[in-house]
Amino acid sequence: MIRSRHRTATRKTAVRPLTAKQRRQIAALASTPDDKIDYSEIPPLTERFWKRAVRNPFYRQQQDDSTLKTTPKLSNYSPTHFRR
Repeated sequence: MIRSRHRTATRKTAVRPLTAKQRRQIAALASTPDDKIDYSEIPPLTERFWKRAVRNPFYRQQQDDSTLKTTPKLSNYSPTHFRR
């Protein structure tokens, strides 16, 4: 058995459904136009911020499992040739 170095999430967290009040609040926020949102408490981003910014070190690009490298010899066969 191969064991991964990384722990996988084994504990499932239960997510409770939204209440009617929460759904109303979300709908009200979603319908608010951008020019009505108060951004005054958010400090502006300075050049110092952008100079120290780094890409997300935890982001891993998803691999595309649908690609297959073939040789010219294999490309002569149709997909139905390999079915059992």
